Amino acid sequence: MARTTNVLTLMLLVAPNSREIGVRVVGEVSGAVVELMLDTDIPVATQLLSPGIS
Repeated sequence: MARTTNVLTLMLLVAPNSREIGVRVVGEVSGAVVELMLDTDIPVATQLLSPGIS
């Protein structure tokens, strides 16, 4: 039985008042990198990625 371990690093990048969300996923074991931009129209009042203090 082969044992495999894979660690992924997920980065989400969003500038204030931006309509774009940058996504970067890095496979830490293989070194594979995937980057993409998501263009969306998220209302300011309901933004999940708004900075805040819990």
